[in-house]
Amino acid sequence: MNSFLFNAILILLSSVSVTQFCSTAFAEYTSFTDINLLFSVQIKYLRFFQWFYAYNVFVYSLLGIIVISTIYLGCRPSDVNSVQAQV
Repeated sequence: MNSFLFNAILILLSSVSVTQFCSTAFAEYTSFTDINLLFSVQIKYLRFFQWFYAYNVFVYSLLGIIVISTIYLGCRPSDVNSVQAQV
C-alpha cells in the first residue's frame, strides 16, 4: 500500500507540469481550448502562480525529474539479471 500511495503522489505531482508543458509546447493546437484558457489566462495571472509562470518552474521541475531519473537509472538499472548477464 505504501508503494502504491507513493507512486500515486509522484503521478499527481508530475501531471500538472506535464499538462502545462504540453499546452505550451503545442500552443497552436490548443489555442481555443479549455486547457489554454485555464493555463494561459486564469492560472498564469493569479498572484501565487505569477512567479512560477514567469520563471517556468513547472517546466524546469519536469526537466529536472527527467534528468535525475535518467542518471539514477543509468547508474542503477532496475533489471539486475540483465546487468549480471553483461558481466
